[in-house]
Amino acid sequence: MSQNRKFQFKGKQILLLGLVALVITAGYYRWTVESDKFNSVPVTGDALPANANQGENSENQASEASAKPQEGAEGQSSNIAKLKQERDSARSEMAGQWKETMQNKDASAEAKTDAEEKLKAADEYTEKEKAIETLVKTKGFSDCFARVDENGVSVVVSGGEVNGAKVAQVKDIVVEQTGAAVKNIKVSAE
Repeated sequence: MSQNRKFQFKGKQILLLGLVALVITAGYYRWTVESDKFNSVPVTGDALPANANQGENSENQASEASAKPQEGAEGQSSNIAKLKQERDSARSEMAGQWKETMQNKDASAEAKTDAEEKLKAADEYTEKEKAIETLVKTKGFSDCFARVDENGVSVVVSGGEVNGAKVAQVKDIVVEQTGAAVKNIKVSAE
């Protein structure tokens, strides 16, 4: 007889089942948020790594690696301006070398093609960097420096609160603009 009878939930059982489902859902949500924290890039006061662009000469790499954040808003802007100037001058120097190779009559066709591809890539990187810097500033930061290369993207921000949510917003912008993998994106505060 008891086999034919369907199981019916009573009021207390429904309430208990709902609470168990709520606890499981809350635990899952907390677990996903915690795992995202561990996977995110830590926000530090460091500038870019010394090997951010392989095309730079060692003098520019050393000056970038030793760049330290300065106190006050004026110092922050000048530090980011310095990083931008170093990036642009290094890229201009490399572009000049690539153009020379392309115009050199003695250079092989392969070397000319390689130089042309590198020049196009540098132009694309520059466009992406400008777009990232502009979009990051709209998220509440006073200034931003972005460096894009074949190894990934480095972003330095200043003049705003840097927390997990802001880092996630910056990473979303970078992924949208470059298609870079999140693990290859470095975000730091000045």
